[in-house]
Amino acid sequence: MSVIETPVTIVGADGMRIGIATNATRIADKAVLIVPAPGETRTGPDRLYVRLARELARAGLPSLRFDPADGGDSRPTLRDGSAYREDLIAAARQLLRLHPDSFVAVLAVGRAAGVIVREWQALVDAGVPLSALCLIDPSITPQAVTARPAWWRRMLGKHAQAVERSEPVLDGGERIDLPGEGQSWHALPDAVRAARARMLVVARGDDSSSDAVVAFAQGDRRWRKALRKSRGWLQIHGAEPGFTQAEHWRPLIEWLARRLAD
Repeated sequence: MSVIETPVTIVGADGMRIGIATNATRIADKAVLIVPAPGETRTGPDRLYVRLARELARAGLPSLRFDPADGGDSRPTLRDGSAYREDLIAAARQLLRLHPDSFVAVLAVGRAAGVIVREWQALVDAGVPLSALCLIDPSITPQAVTARPAWWRRMLGKHAQAVERSEPVLDGGERIDLPGEGQSWHALPDAVRAARARMLVVARGDDSSSDAVVAFAQGDRRWRKALRKSRGWLQIHGAEPGFTQAEHWRPLIEWLARRLAD
């Protein structure tokens, strides 16, 4: 199936942003917003965003990916982090103009996941109709997770000592919600559920970032409940960051297409 890609302009926080809309013969009332990390481009690392957009289009899911401020063809900005938030909302609204009857599935990869976790509520407050938050290989620092040391040893094996040294732990193993990143990650299932959306998470394996993702997915009650309800957990062992190998790429795309179209 051929894929049609169209450049679009987005009125961002302090100027025009460049985006690419990938069209599809739609199978559901869903459209996907592929969000970059600050400073990234609309192509993504190893052209991952391009590959995701085209394969999702072949599966019947249109998408929009864009350059944020300081990334790709967008001009640099001297504004603070609020510029990213405004660009994100503007991109979501542009996607809805292209597909006005759609619910938006937000897809973020790597370090972009940490940004969208903090900015999710901004999309909700802006009135964007949301269907899912999909995090692929999200970058989560071990410091964002808290648990008793014995539990870390069981979950993380070789990484446990570094985490134990860095984590505050209460007597009896009670969790401490950390300010900033840790608090956002712990509260994520509740924030997604409040938006009447679903949480989908893809992890790789064999690195410290994946360990932290697995720790949330298996060790946090709210995460377990949310992922079980949405059938939203996929772990692909042995995959490299760009999912460039066919044996890793194929199951990723097939799973994403099914879950995002639900």
